[in-house]
Amino acid sequence: MNERTETLLKEIKTYERNFLPIAEKDKWRLGFHLMPPIGWMNDPNGLCFFHGNYHVFFQHSPINPEGGNKCWGHYISPDLLHWEYLGDAILPDEAFDRNGVFSGSSLIWEDRMYVFYTGNVEKYGDSGSLGIIGCDVVLMQSDDGITFGPKKVVIETEDFPDDMSMDIRDPKVWREGNGFYMVLGGRSAEDTGVALLYYSENLIDWEYKKMIQTYEKVGYVWECPDYFRLDGVMGDKEKHCYLLSVSPQGLERQAFRFQNIFQSGFFLLEHNLIRKGDKCGKSELDFHEWDKGFDFYAPQTFQDEKGRRILYGWAGISGEPYFNPTVSNGWQNALTCPREITYVDGMIRMNPVEEMEQLRSRKLTLENENTVIFETGMGELILTPKDGEPEMEDFSVRIADALVLSYRDMIFSMGFEDSMGCGRTKRKEVIGSIRNIRLLLDTSMIEVFINDGEQVFTTRFYPEEIGYAAVFSGMPCAISAWELRKMDVDYHIEV
Repeated sequence: MNERTETLLKEIKTYERNFLPIAEKDKWRLGFHLMPPIGWMNDPNGLCFFHGNYHVFFQHSPINPEGGNKCWGHYISPDLLHWEYLGDAILPDEAFDRNGVFSGSSLIWEDRMYVFYTGNVEKYGDSGSLGIIGCDVVLMQSDDGITFGPKKVVIETEDFPDDMSMDIRDPKVWREGNGFYMVLGGRSAEDTGVALLYYSENLIDWEYKKMIQTYEKVGYVWECPDYFRLDGVMGDKEKHCYLLSVSPQGLERQAFRFQNIFQSGFFLLEHNLIRKGDKCGKSELDFHEWDKGFDFYAPQTFQDEKGRRILYGWAGISGEPYFNPTVSNGWQNALTCPREITYVDGMIRMNPVEEMEQLRSRKLTLENENTVIFETGMGELILTPKDGEPEMEDFSVRIADALVLSYRDMIFSMGFEDSMGCGRTKRKEVIGSIRNIRLLLDTSMIEVFINDGEQVFTTRFYPEEIGYAAVFSGMPCAISAWELRKMDVDYHIEV
């Protein structure tokens, strides 16, 4: 342990002792979403299943709830319901990552965990502007998924292609055929979002293969790339596809698309980009957003021991004018619930993993024929058409008196009517018909899954009272409701 590591650990312990008791009393703490014990949380990293546990690493600024120098925080769970927080697994304590252990991924191979991340180094120029001067790809290895060996730089900044800017980061690594592949997000010298593909036979020595891009520009930079094959069905036949997921910046806001300042989505492909071609789409029309709510960015997926493709996203975003009042209590942000991705009849669907149903503690009944009361602020609603109809009629539901979800004239919207959104306004989408809606409510977050997860909306919200109601107008649908219980989370932090 070097001197910088010791100093960082002491700072973290001091902040934990001072702020964890305050954070734990915050009425907006979540019950069944992963959040930082204290400090700031953003991108999910290193997602994997290893030695009987799910591992969720995440970008963590443990001594600053408004962001700062990034570590990798670490949660583990045997079942996605009972969690242990193991502290900060990777610290920015070397010259090549001194300004942040940025995003990356984990690969399980031959009973060992290989973790890859971007080591960030920044420097102020003569004009006072801050620029990146280092974005090395760093490897760490672990035999138990808990303790890690020394850091090793496997791709140096100087080795990146000459036609790239310094915005290169977020390695995602996987095995295919007899070798290993890595995709990195980046920004070309022409200010175009791209991905870089690398190949290795030993996870140490990496060879640059090609640049992946669209025919027409889709943003000026791509972050947090992910690439995987997804097996599914088309009618009664098996069918597979390939997805390249990226988080582009620089897309122009539209009435029904790209309504956030930064986006996260995917290109849906029928061919393997590794084997065929280097174009993942013609233009932004081929780019499909994962989630159209206010708070979603930088998702990452992994395949678990059951063969499921599971996604976590950061339930937050940078650069927007809205805010989270939890900062005053020493913490900010969270991850979405774990979501399973499926491919059915040419559509990508994203829904809560089945384990979430185990959080249902009791069935709720309607009050006054149109109201559901969530006494703890944690609940689930499933809305379906009435009387066997194939589609739902127009409807609206008002949550905690100010968050309104509505469907009218084929437009679904999610918006706020007072300050409960802390600057969030309205998000909307054209949906030709609605077959079903599933809502997960967790004190200060809601996730909305429409038409078996073909459309998803996530937002934070901050009601004055955590016990709140969902009130329906017109009762155009059948309603099933449950109260949900908290996940078990052990922070192992002494205060």
